[in-house]
Amino acid sequence: MVYEGRLLPGNRLPSEESLCEELGVSRVTVREALLYLEQEGFITRRQGLGTFVHPSAFRSKGRIETETCFNQLLRRIGYSRISVEGDIWEDKAVEPWAELLQVPVGEPVLMFTRLFLADGRPVIYCKNHIPMSFLKLPISDLDANYQGNLFRLLWIWCGQEITHRTAWFKARAVTEEISEKMGMPIGTPIFSWDEVQCNIEDKVVCLSENYFDTVAVPLCSMRRTWRWGDAEDQDAEENGR
Repeated sequence: MVYEGRLLPGNRLPSEESLCEELGVSRVTVREALLYLEQEGFITRRQGLGTFVHPSAFRSKGRIETETCFNQLLRRIGYSRISVEGDIWEDKAVEPWAELLQVPVGEPVLMFTRLFLADGRPVIYCKNHIPMSFLKLPISDLDANYQGNLFRLLWIWCGQEITHRTAWFKARAVTEEISEKMGMPIGTPIFSWDEVQCNIEDKVVCLSENYFDTVAVPLCSMRRTWRWGDAEDQDAEENGR
């Protein structure tokens, strides 16, 4: 409906009742779908005015907050041939990663690297640190070239469900290791995305260092704003935020 441009004036969706009739589903299903779309920033609902669609959000490629895996991210950007090359070994936790992993320096960790190639070009390099205490399988049984979702992998390998993540973004200089993987000159600035994946008990199951060729993989984020007039917004304005 959105992609076909079948919207009411003002980029509005039909009423819930009309959507139920047109799609042949229950009102509960429609409401769950609308809630998801609202949470992802694709629509805004206003009581008495209707549900407004934001086509620009659908057109934005490389949205980091909506993707659950880099394969999906690359497909949405437009790449058709995606492959992953991996490697696995056991190591010891070192700073600054040990602190983020919430383990002592020297704690055994599983290192699992993944190099994503898009149409034959290396575009994303991921270096994952997993405390060995979470591992449920012998290293010999692990598939270094696993092509799927990291969260699925952590469930298979560690029996851990990831419920939330925290990410930090910064620029770093290309190291010898990254240069060998991605073919970029040593010392070149590169966009990095460090992320901890936590289970329901808030324990860090995995720490990921992710490095991007942002020429090949442009990234963006859609930031929602609160409705003007809310007490929090007024307080923020008064305090200069």
